[in-house]
Amino acid sequence: PYISPHYGSFKGLPPMMVFVGGREILYDDSARAVEKAKAEGVDATLDVVEHMIHVYPTMVGIFKEGPEAIKRMAAFVEKHHIT
Repeated sequence: PYISPHYGSFKGLPPMMVFVGGREILYDDSARAVEKAKAEGVDATLDVVEHMIHVYPTMVGIFKEGPEAIKRMAAFVEKHHIT
């Protein structure tokens, strides 16, 4: 559990939303982490944009998908009353 979250427990974590590009190397790890979190009772959401790359939401001025991802993040935060 000290090396990878896949070997630890997700139990008790707050709601989580994971953004991943469909063409990035961490896609499988992201999907696996969200599935494990769900299996352990965490409200987990995987948000995939198939043709995007790693950390695309931070590239607001480069990809139109960036601002769209930020809007989905804001909706997630509002839904879960996260402050």
